[in-house]
Parts: sequence; C-alpha cells; structure tokens
Amino acid sequence: GDFGTIMEWADELRRMRVRANAETPMDARAALKFGVDGIGLVRTEHMFFEGDRIVAMREMILALDEAGRRAACAKLLKMQRDDMTELFLIMDGLPVTVRLLDPPLHEFLPHTEQEMASVAAAAKLPLERVRRRAAELQEANP
Repeated sequence: GDFGTIMEWADELRRMRVRANAETPMDARAALKFGVDGIGLVRTEHMFFEGDRIVAMREMILALDEAGRRAACAKLLKMQRDDMTELFLIMDGLPVTVRLLDPPLHEFLPHTEQEMASVAAAAKLPLERVRRRAAELQEANP
C-alpha cells in the first residue's frame, strides 16, 4: 500500500541504517518484518524474565552454594545458547550486537511479601532467605 511505497522511497534515499533491540527470536522476526538492517542490541538478561526462565534465574541468585549456582547456570546456558543460535539464524548474516549476561539481579527477585512467599515455596527455601537476598541485592537508581 501507500505506506510500503513511501518506505521504499525512503530506503532509496537514506544514509542511516536502522537496527532494532531484540531479546527473543520473536522480537527478531518482528524486527525483520519492519525492515531493520540488523539487531543493535541483544540484552541477554532480558531473555530470562518469563516462565521457567525466571525460575532458573532465581535458582541461581538464591543458590546456597557454588554447586547450586552451577546447576542453575547450566539451565540458563542451554536456554541462552538455543536463543542465540536461533537469533543468528533468523538474522541470516545481518549484524547482531550482543551484551553478555549482565543482569540487574534485584529485578529478578520478588518485591512483595506474597511474591517472596511464593518464590520461597517454589524454591523450597525459607522465606527469610528470600527476603534477605532481595534486601542484599536491592539497588537504587537516581
């Protein structure tokens, strides 16, 4: 339609390339439909905010020892490898800039008492452990 025609004209004249932020294969597919020239930033920590992924991230954060952290990291590594492989296949040679896992750990932990109780029960940890860890990791951004 008209929008497509205008965008074709713009593409003929432009000097600037456009890249999208995309953290999931679904994001990358959507970006390609809009005609991006690549992915400007994959914030890998954003891959872990949903479903079983946030559970694995919380396991890593709340682990009581190195063995527990390593077990949780192994789960995260598989998820991340699978996603990155798919992202690169989708982008098919277009540039992709990846920021390696640099999570704001406090964002993965629950904030309300009810959420903390739920996470503690799911992780089979004492509620006080979840409270303490959330407090230790709390950040303040100006």
